[in-house]
Amino acid sequence: MVTGVNLALHQNAFNTTLEEDMHGFLTKSAFLTSTGIATLLTPISLLNPVTTIVFGFMGSITFKIALIPLFAIALVLGLFLFGSSWLWIKAPVLRILLFLPGILIAPIATRYVGLLPFYGKVDIRLAAINICMIWPLSFSLYRRTVDG
Repeated sequence: MVTGVNLALHQNAFNTTLEEDMHGFLTKSAFLTSTGIATLLTPISLLNPVTTIVFGFMGSITFKIALIPLFAIALVLGLFLFGSSWLWIKAPVLRILLFLPGILIAPIATRYVGLLPFYGKVDIRLAAINICMIWPLSFSLYRRTVDG
């Protein structure tokens, strides 16, 4: 029940962020280019069930210690996306510098997060994927989700 509510809240925040904050030529270009690259990486998503089972089993056996390096990589990618999104919003002058690294890292981070096991926490998985998918507005989505 709680997971269903959280899923609806995350999806509502995602849609609201797209509707209200997606303005400006460079912001739309970054989002559309990142989405296009993510579409090209879609075949990687076919591995999601396999990697979730393998990494989930590996994490269960090792009490999730073996997954620390994998989640550390996801954390670094997420911090980059948050930081660059914050800079995108606060310092529009830097958008040209953030454009190329952002459109390359966001789709890769989206697919990478999808490959990790989340042990039944579908709402957390959706939130992580949405934050990667909506770059350069990741920080806006986070703020909208946290503030309600």
